[in-house]
Amino acid sequence: MFGEDGNKVEARWYIDAYTRRDDRNAVLLELAKLDYNMVQAAHQIDMINISRWWKNLDLPKQLPFVARDRLVECFLWTSGVVPEPQYKMSREAVTKLTTLVTVIDDVYDIYATLDEVKLFTNAIERWDVNAVEELPDYMKLCYMAIFNTTNEIGYDILKEQNSNAETERGDVLKSVQCYMHNNGVTEEVAREYIRQLADEAWKKMNAELWVDSRSFD
Repeated sequence: MFGEDGNKVEARWYIDAYTRRDDRNAVLLELAKLDYNMVQAAHQIDMINISRWWKNLDLPKQLPFVARDRLVECFLWTSGVVPEPQYKMSREAVTKLTTLVTVIDDVYDIYATLDEVKLFTNAIERWDVNAVEELPDYMKLCYMAIFNTTNEIGYDILKEQNSNAETERGDVLKSVQCYMHNNGVTEEVAREYIRQLADEAWKKMNAELWVDSRSFD
C-alpha cells in the first residue's frame, strides 16, 4: 500500500487509491488509516513543541532585520528526512538548528559587517560562552540562541539514554547502588533520585551561562 521508501507524504494518495479497489482488504485499509492518523498526530505535537520554543526565543521581534521566518518550512523538510514517529527528538533538534541557521544566514547576508562576521565565526568555532562579550548586542542574541539550544539538545539526548545496558554489563553507577543499599529502594527509584540530583547540578552549573534574550533590548 505504501511506496518502497515508506514516505508518509505519499501515504494519503496510496490510501485513497487503495480505497477504490474492489479487492481491498478492509482490515489492512483500517490499519493504514490508523497509522496515518497516528503519525499525523505525532507530527502535530512536534510542531506545537517547536513553535513554543520559537515563540519563547523571540528572535524575529528582537532582530527586525531578519527577513525570513522559516520554522514551518524547516519542520516540513526535516519531517521528510526523518518521518518515523520514533525519531521525534531528531526532528525537533534538526528543525531548531536549521531554523537558527536561516537566521544566521540573514545576519551574514543582510546586516553584519565583515568584521562582525569574522568575530561571530570565531566565537562559534571556539564554542565558549565568554566569547559572547566580544560580539555586538544583536549578535549576542544569535550566539546565545545557538549556544543554549544546542546545549539543551545535548542534555535532552543524554537524559534520554537508557542505562539498562550499563546495568547488564555490571557498570551501574555506584551512586545508584549506594542509594539503593542505604535507603532500601528499588533501582528505578534510585535512578530517578540520582537523575533529579543531576538535573539540579546541571542547572546550577549553567546558571551563569543562560542569557535572557530580552536583556539585550
